[in-house]
Amino acid sequence: MTQLRDARVRRGWSQSELIARLRSAARAAGRELPADGTLRSMISRWEAGHHEPSALYRQLFDAVYEAGETTGGHTAAAVRSHQFIVVWLGAVSAQKLAVAHGMTLDTAAWTEPYRCQSASPTSECACNLHVWPHGVAIFHVVDECSFSSLAALAIWRQHAYGERLKWATTQLQPSAPKARASYILSLYWLTESAWSGDDYETAMRIMCMPPVLLSRDDDDDSSDADDGDDRAHQHAEARLTENTLLATKWDHPDVRSFGVAGTSSGYASWSGVVYHAQSASRALSEDELVDLELAIQSAWAYCAHLNGELEQGRDPLVPDQWGWRYLRAVRSRLINPRARESGQHRSMREAILETSVLVDQLDQAIEALRDTAMMQS
Repeated sequence: MTQLRDARVRRGWSQSELIARLRSAARAAGRELPADGTLRSMISRWEAGHHEPSALYRQLFDAVYEAGETTGGHTAAAVRSHQFIVVWLGAVSAQKLAVAHGMTLDTAAWTEPYRCQSASPTSECACNLHVWPHGVAIFHVVDECSFSSLAALAIWRQHAYGERLKWATTQLQPSAPKARASYILSLYWLTESAWSGDDYETAMRIMCMPPVLLSRDDDDDSSDADDGDDRAHQHAEARLTENTLLATKWDHPDVRSFGVAGTSSGYASWSGVVYHAQSASRALSEDELVDLELAIQSAWAYCAHLNGELEQGRDPLVPDQWGWRYLRAVRSRLINPRARESGQHRSMREAILETSVLVDQLDQAIEALRDTAMMQS
């Protein structure tokens, strides 16, 4: 962001002087910042325009500069990004991991995983580790983000995915050497919109399917080659696509709405979920979306493993307590409404279930486990 660099240069500050002022502002807000070397690297990337500062750092810059000076008058979208990094472990490794980390059972969750705080991929985010006894682990990573465009979000997501899949795999190596993080699902909780009118709903739909802005030739693992010119070219192309899609009120048959007019806007797709609570007192809570995604992704990863065994010509073998009756109970918990469930919650659950294509996978996995159990009896 040239505005960040220009604001510092106008005052004649070195990066060290800026860091000292940022630390002072952070202490006043009761926050701790990373080491000077890390901050210096972050500031260099922000000033070069390679990354966007998170909401926290935008607030700190507003504290040390004049409010709005570093935004060039452009409104940025503030987003809390929830990334669910999914790993198949197997029941034995899952139990070892839970013991090794001293994890406690989360009985309030839909499918009762073990849970603990975890190391984070970066100093700017928070992370919890959830482990299900049937053999799935999920790192839940939360970032406070601010993006000047949907293109910037899509590019950040792409590069973060490549980096964090490797990070999650490395984290599990001591307890589960053969485990590999397989995919990441994102949930975006929009806290401040940068759009209005027709652009608002169109932007929400794009946000739940960010890859639509990027070339199919782009690779999630391209973070290894962080070339400034390549990133600038990628961003320029994505911005052109973003403007076109906004102008044409882009929609997609695989995007499912679950918002309520005047209360919220929510969309789900195969790529992710986005939600904006326009009325905090009437809309769904952030925890409701997070809890559902944890339950769905843990079941999805289990079914993917079981159905993968079928595709390899093998009968899936699992401990009895995690067999077809367990999956039948999970399916019932996910698809059947509760007596006191709100209409908004039901719409959310149905939209995310439908776009995840989980129910069909559950049916196939239950049938396979039942057939295997009958052959063994």
